[in-house]
Amino acid sequence: MLAPATAFYAVALVALKLLLVGRIIALRQRLGVGIGDGGHRELQTAIRVHGNYLEYLPLVLVLMFIAEMNGVNYAALHVAGLVFVVSRFGHAYGLSEGQGAWHWARAAGVVGTWLSLLFLCGLLVHNGLSVSY
Repeated sequence: MLAPATAFYAVALVALKLLLVGRIIALRQRLGVGIGDGGHRELQTAIRVHGNYLEYLPLVLVLMFIAEMNGVNYAALHVAGLVFVVSRFGHAYGLSEGQGAWHWARAAGVVGTWLSLLFLCGLLVHNGLSVSY
């Protein structure tokens, strides 16, 4: 039982997670904050960017894994994975740059994230209805 597409995107998504955590660590060191956000808006935003990322990450990886195990087309999985990765980079950038306010990259990241989730769900529903027993 192998899941190379899911594994590929898991690695890419862990890389983004490490970048987000690295930003929090750097801010904590610069601001002298060991725990919490110390009331610093920039650190609050970085923590929230990381939290938002983690809210979507497991769901997408689980859906990708289930789809891959059920034989969903690899090209379709790569479309979903690529859109999700690019969208999460965009969302993180936009939320950070906008400090919580509207930013085009944040909006595009949200739309891309939702589209990748809906696309994966659609693939799974189609796959489930196409199986002959």
